[in-house]
Amino acid sequence: MNSYPQPNQARPPRFRPPLEGCVAKDRYLSRALESCYIDSFASIAANIYRSLTNAGRDRTAADAFDAIATEELENFRTLGELILALGGELSFGIGTRGRGRSGMRYETDPVRAALQSAQAERQRNIDRYETLMSRTGDRVVRSVLAGLLSSERRMYERLNALSE
Repeated sequence: MNSYPQPNQARPPRFRPPLEGCVAKDRYLSRALESCYIDSFASIAANIYRSLTNAGRDRTAADAFDAIATEELENFRTLGELILALGGELSFGIGTRGRGRSGMRYETDPVRAALQSAQAERQRNIDRYETLMSRTGDRVVRSVLAGLLSSERRMYERLNALSE
């Protein structure tokens, strides 16, 4: 099983070397990461919401959403540090971003709907990190993105296990 913390366990901070001065300035990549940064913040809120709204229905799913929100917070901070190290600026345009709902199937089971939505978020992030890794030759940036990708895959697998 995964190393997700139980609700009463403290999770040690993930080792993350300082990135400033370790990566070349790359405004293109920093701009590409901005949408990941904003989506990461929205994902934290969405997973806390999912935990709260499903706590009475399925405690296991609610705990998983809490753990994912915690891990996503670490990813959010890492993305912010990477954007700054690449010479970008952190901006918060969350209110201007919308998510279309076309093509989504209506699910009557609220827990299942929350799991499917969270899985779709994780898959989007996996696809984006893989694409960004293929676009940079900087080994430090690739290493940071690989860590984020690994985190997303762990979260996706945990959600997948709950969906079965």
